[in-house]
Amino acid sequence: MVINIFMPFSALTMGYMLPKINRVLDVGFSDNPYDTKKTGMSQFKIAWSGMDYIVHFKFANVLNVYFVTLMYGVGLPILFPLAALNFLNQWWTERVIVTYWMKMPPSLDNKLIKNLIEVCKWGPILYLVNGYWMLSNVQMFNNKWKYKDTRAVQMKSEHYITIQINHATPMLQMVIFSFIIIILQKVISKELQKTLGWGMSEKDIDVDEDLPNFFRSIKLS
Repeated sequence: MVINIFMPFSALTMGYMLPKINRVLDVGFSDNPYDTKKTGMSQFKIAWSGMDYIVHFKFANVLNVYFVTLMYGVGLPILFPLAALNFLNQWWTERVIVTYWMKMPPSLDNKLIKNLIEVCKWGPILYLVNGYWMLSNVQMFNNKWKYKDTRAVQMKSEHYITIQINHATPMLQMVIFSFIIIILQKVISKELQKTLGWGMSEKDIDVDEDLPNFFRSIKLS
């Protein structure tokens, strides 16, 4: 996770250095692109245009940090400030990269963002389930252990699912309530979900900008 904090800066360096190296190899230390040694337009565009912005790779990195933090965050709280610092670095460096050194990204609809939100909603469930399992560890919190007959035998953890009230019970209750809500969302219709406030409204907003008809507002002759 600490390495991931510095990965955006490596992408920032590569986004600046690789095009610069290609241009130096083409025209030397001159800033005039017309001194090019390229003999074709496609070669010239590759040397003097920015790199392609790979959107799905950036989304994959965000999901990696997001799920790793939520899965182990209860046992390793240091992951939360590290993840926040990672997101901050990535937000800042991506703005610089897209503004100055990358080609204009292709026009994308909101489908990719919706898919990302759909995947991210399982992160808190993973946080609650794995968090309860960590908090209910009897070796760590109750100092419960078991003898081994020989050194080759692996020690049993004595960590099983038991129904008892302890410090991990609130986490278990949230796990149960979360799964109940997920099941109800699959069973109850979308119209009733919107009434209960469990879903986002998909109603189109009709904005009247008081603009005239396009063909009437221009003169063709």
